[in-house]
Amino acid sequence: MGRNEGLTTVDELEARHVKETGSLLMQRSRILAEKVEQGTCAIVGVTYKLTDGQVKLKDVIGDVGEVAG
Repeated sequence: MGRNEGLTTVDELEARHVKETGSLLMQRSRILAEKVEQGTCAIVGVTYKLTDGQVKLKDVIGDVGEVAG
């Protein structure tokens, strides 16, 4: 994954890592997966820049309501 799929920048690789981590949490935690499926929990994946404090939404697993762009 990652470089094999043409991802070359740090931002692209970080975004992929965030998405894969969310997927792994769902696969490896039965309790978390059940809560997400029941709508009582969600996984929100973000990246951030320490230099300016900018946070970017990369992935959402579950219902968090309306997400602003």
